[in-house]
Amino acid sequence: MLSSDEMATRVGHRIGNPFKAVRFRAERAIVAALLITGLTALLAAAQAGAASLGVMGDSLSDEYEEEAYGSYAENWVEQLEIYAAVDLGQTASEAAQPGGTWAEPRRTQFAYNWARSGADSNSLLSGGQHTGLAASIVNDSVQYAVLAIGANDFYPTGSAYLNIYAGNWSSAQIDSYVNAILANINTALDTVLPTGVELALVNAPDYGVTPAVRAALTDAAGRQRVADAISQLNTGIDSIAQTRQLPVVDFFGASLAIFGTHQSANTTLLIGNVTIHLDQSDTSGGANPTAGFVHDGVHPNTTLQGIFANVIATALNVGYSAGLTIFSEAEILAHRGITYGGSDTLVSQLGDYADYVTNYAAPPTVPLLTVPALGLMGLSLTCTAFAVLRRRR
Repeated sequence: MLSSDEMATRVGHRIGNPFKAVRFRAERAIVAALLITGLTALLAAAQAGAASLGVMGDSLSDEYEEEAYGSYAENWVEQLEIYAAVDLGQTASEAAQPGGTWAEPRRTQFAYNWARSGADSNSLLSGGQHTGLAASIVNDSVQYAVLAIGANDFYPTGSAYLNIYAGNWSSAQIDSYVNAILANINTALDTVLPTGVELALVNAPDYGVTPAVRAALTDAAGRQRVADAISQLNTGIDSIAQTRQLPVVDFFGASLAIFGTHQSANTTLLIGNVTIHLDQSDTSGGANPTAGFVHDGVHPNTTLQGIFANVIATALNVGYSAGLTIFSEAEILAHRGITYGGSDTLVSQLGDYADYVTNYAAPPTVPLLTVPALGLMGLSLTCTAFAVLRRRR
């Protein structure tokens, strides 16, 4: 007959340690939770893929591929799509559109880029850029958008530019003209923003700094009068961005830093310690890659557009944690087939890209994870779970 102590020992061996069993089940639950959370994060990162972007604007944003200079130059939209994996949608041929083209205002290139060469704030609306982009956002869940319009409202051959240049318009006439442009911008935003897209607003640059305009309109004081009117427009654009809580890109300020003033123009800019000639235009065959402009003398060459790409990407990153790639100076040069000069030189001339972004966007209520961060978190949690499983064995 077993003693009470021996009986207790045998029973204990059969039923085991209940606390140990509970702890083991808890560990298994924790491991399962780690695996599920980690794999879910990895899946979400994989599904998120590239950031998607829609655009409204003019020839600075309409793909250069649509023009003769597209044989050698790329604008900011194309550089983000080609080199930073930003999703601007299919081309017309990829989407099997009849004749390989979209209906206007788009032509043959990316589905989400509604910008049209020659557009001003009036034709942006009459051409349906705003309604088209709103439809793209809803149909294809486009995440981000850029509105960059106003430069052609002051195009150098247009009535507004020439009358202001000549001093013919009164302050009241300028005010009325500027207010009409701002009303058009608000109309576009009233259409697009209700979709929930996260949008960066871009102010208007001054075409008067380009070689072609300097050569044709030689009165620096007259060009400055136009620049002052554009500054007035940009003050209004900044106010719109503040009211609507949008990040705003200061294209005008960036252009001023690059090109100088109408009274004291800069003729060169060092990118990656390579001289870019701001007073030169490329050839029709692209034989002068360090020229600041393409061969029409008006549109910035690839290198300057690379700077604009970085400023716009910075605005979306600062405003919405988009996680977009910022090109290095070596990469900007490489996009135009230019060899890096061995050292970075832009910051000493222009400052940081963030200097040309004012962020009025409301902070997110919950901190957002970028796609790379989400993937890393998922990988870390999954590896931790597997490590615990190995220790249990």
